[in-house]
Amino acid sequence: MRMFFANAEEPESVDICIKAGAEYVLGTYAVIRRKPDYLVNPLLAAKFKTFFLDSGAFSAFTIGEQIDVNEYGRFCLANKSYVRPYANLDVIGDWKGTLVNQRRLESMGLAPMPVFHLATPAEPWGLLDDLCRRYDYFAIGGVATKNFTPSEKRVFLDKCWAIIMRRWTPARPIKVHGFGVTGQRLLEAYPWYSVDSTSWIVGRTRRLIFNWTGRHLDVLGTAKDKAESGRADVLDSEGKRRWRECDTHNVKQLLLMSRAITDIWASRGVVWSN
Repeated sequence: MRMFFANAEEPESVDICIKAGAEYVLGTYAVIRRKPDYLVNPLLAAKFKTFFLDSGAFSAFTIGEQIDVNEYGRFCLANKSYVRPYANLDVIGDWKGTLVNQRRLESMGLAPMPVFHLATPAEPWGLLDDLCRRYDYFAIGGVATKNFTPSEKRVFLDKCWAIIMRRWTPARPIKVHGFGVTGQRLLEAYPWYSVDSTSWIVGRTRRLIFNWTGRHLDVLGTAKDKAESGRADVLDSEGKRRWRECDTHNVKQLLLMSRAITDIWASRGVVWSN
């Protein structure tokens, strides 16, 4: 299982991921587009096996911004030699509009990753079945939001994977990416090909430390740590250094967990060749 570490639009985060030995990172177009000189160049891409580009449609939606599908498509075209995969541009709450964007980007010569969502109103299950038939690699989104209870998320994912496994064959295993899925129980319950995480930056934002015990991921931190937590940009130089080290440690611990999850699925007969 591949774990992508988010926030790769920030140079400091890129440096931390490199230091920690991460091979897969994820950047968000909604943030990148505010940086006119930003380009996912060969030098950056060469530092990682894969640079995943998320559209950031949900983040833009939450602050009342819109992303133009044609502008997003042109960015993907300009960077497609270095970015793979790149997600479709969602229309939040409108699966038909999202499908229109998928078709528009494909008409531009792109191959965006389609996404099936846990959402209100619910997206039709036939759409997921269609993705299983038409695409070898797609994503499931909406699971990381707080709009649904853990039990609702499990019911949704159980249904998703029941549909996926009906289309899964040894000759054609279906690759599924889980947006924001890093909970150990969910990783052990379903054979994800890849997931992404922003949780590694809790060292900087909430002053928490991860520890992989060999069986489960512990989250360590004192009440004093939490009370004093704050953004990295308001910490003094010593604080920034200390919590940069904490972020690096957290990436390493998540990598240990992802390797353990990979081994679990290998023991169950799920092994990805690429």
